[in-house]
Amino acid sequence: MTHPEDDAAYLLLIDRHIEELKQRLDSLKALIVEMVAADEDTANQSELLCALLQAIASMKAIKAKEVDALLNDHQSQANLPDQAP
Repeated sequence: MTHPEDDAAYLLLIDRHIEELKQRLDSLKALIVEMVAADEDTANQSELLCALLQAIASMKAIKAKEVDALLNDHQSQANLPDQAP
């Protein structure tokens, strides 16, 4: 059995990581635009951009799995018969 406070804190932590990755992604996009305007090579930055996009997708997938697991856990707990103290 999980504690709702712990579950919420864990999901919030995942959200914070996703937001941090998005901020890094936005900064990297701006850098790439500047580099393209200066006619500089952006191959390394483009690879990093792809890695950041993959990391964001992975974190979102982890969150979705955790939410599903929590919903299933709460649903199975709701279906349990009451136990005597």
